[in-house]
Amino acid sequence: MFPSWSILPAKLVARRVRPTRIHRYSDSPPDVDDYITTYPESGTHAVDKVRHEGDRVWINSKQYFGGVSEAVWEFAIGAYKPAQKWLEQRKKRNLTSDELDHYQRIIKVLSETVELMDEIDEVPASWAEDD
Repeated sequence: MFPSWSILPAKLVARRVRPTRIHRYSDSPPDVDDYITTYPESGTHAVDKVRHEGDRVWINSKQYFGGVSEAVWEFAIGAYKPAQKWLEQRKKRNLTSDELDHYQRIIKVLSETVELMDEIDEVPASWAEDD
């Protein structure tokens, strides 16, 4: 038996529509453009060898996206890891300015998704405490 929305913590109820909005770019909230990543090095934007080290996703020997957590890098939808796959599909190409922005939006959305999933995972413990 699943609990109704009425007994969920108020914070989670207020966010229940958020996953749909953050995953649909066309009408996504403006804060998706408030990047949590950095892209500090200028260069060719060539995607050569993609790797994650610390909180950096390297696209070549000199350029990286900073602020990408392990949880976001490893986040999977089935067997598909969006943060990794998107870059892997662009190997042997130079990223455009629009693509650099798009990837940073992807990371923002994945980060919010991981955060929301963590909140949801904490809810059952809250229900047990309220009984």
